Amino acid sequence: MSDATATLIFKKDTGKKAAFFCYYISKGMSAGWKYFVPTDAHILGMVSFAYYKLEVERGNYAANFEQRHLTQ
Repeated sequence: MSDATATLIFKKDTGKKAAFFCYYISKGMSAGWKYFVPTDAHILGMVSFAYYKLEVERGNYAANFEQRHLTQ
């Protein structure tokens, strides 16, 4: 999915499948690949998170350019 996320699909003994969300933490004591089985509530929350992340980045856009000019 990306350089820091992946999906693993396992076939269970019952014949059903399970999807695991994997994510990579690059620093600190928890560094490495971690995973969990997301519920529908997790997925809905992450879809909603995309909206708020976009709004934060929209607000930060001008500040990103101001910082660049200060360091040059």
